[in-house]
Amino acid sequence: MRVVSLNLRAMPNRNIAKLEPLADLLDSFHPDVVMLQECRAGWLEYICTRVGLTGVRAHDLLGDVGGLPADGTAVAVRAPLRITHASTLAAEDFAPDAIHVLIGPDTLPRYSELPDALVARFRARSLIAEISGAGRQFAACSFHAAPGTGRYGPKPGKLVHEYKPFFHGGAGAALSRLSDPFIFAIDANEPKSETLEQVAFHWADGRTGARKMGALLGLQPVHPARDLQREQLKITGAPAASESYLALTYTTHNGSARGGRRFDSMWATPEFGLQMFSTHYQAALDAGTDHALLVADLEPAA
Repeated sequence: MRVVSLNLRAMPNRNIAKLEPLADLLDSFHPDVVMLQECRAGWLEYICTRVGLTGVRAHDLLGDVGGLPADGTAVAVRAPLRITHASTLAAEDFAPDAIHVLIGPDTLPRYSELPDALVARFRARSLIAEISGAGRQFAACSFHAAPGTGRYGPKPGKLVHEYKPFFHGGAGAALSRLSDPFIFAIDANEPKSETLEQVAFHWADGRTGARKMGALLGLQPVHPARDLQREQLKITGAPAASESYLALTYTTHNGSARGGRRFDSMWATPEFGLQMFSTHYQAALDAGTDHALLVADLEPAA
């Protein structure tokens, strides 16, 4: 089973026809499951038509929620797989009390309640799709964490800042409750740096929130999935792409050499054996986004 993840880069705004190179790139890998981030209205339908998939977008499930961002996450599958149910994370999933049950207190007092506008943004960038077909039953989850420098609410908006880790903590907690095997992909805007033996987050230096980050993306997360890039390197013995990141998936600082990061990752529970995992940064940039395409060939347990 081939699983692919891609951030479509909704901004700057583009005409939907400009998605053609990205749809062609996805189609060239002939995916069975696709997890998308920064997917705007109409984009999922366009990609599904060109690639031969059916899918669901987080916004489809949040029609009565106000203040949604223009872009969100999506999951699509190829027959005989089918999506039998889909949901975003609930507002209460991001609440400090729900997260602290798993990780302990990790919140500054003035951030103990999340603004409704930020919760709406978080929900639109979270999607869990239950999938059946070909004798399989599992979940595919697409997440897109807000950067600390992002904004929410009416323009010019307020900075996400110290609220950022609540997305990671909420996603980690939600995944820990899933009973089916699952795969998830995320544009996490984290980590700051990493090696095979360690992960360092932007929230690590005495700031609260580090445990929320680790609950989703740490070496010992609260959920049972493992990082497929990390596993691929350990299996093959191949070197990391850099001293500070395992693979290049995004570049900060306007593309400078010091801005390399692995903000995009894919994870899977032990029921999925890893055959191959790869990242395709330059090909994705050439097609019109600024994030790498992630590709995993997985062998589900019988």
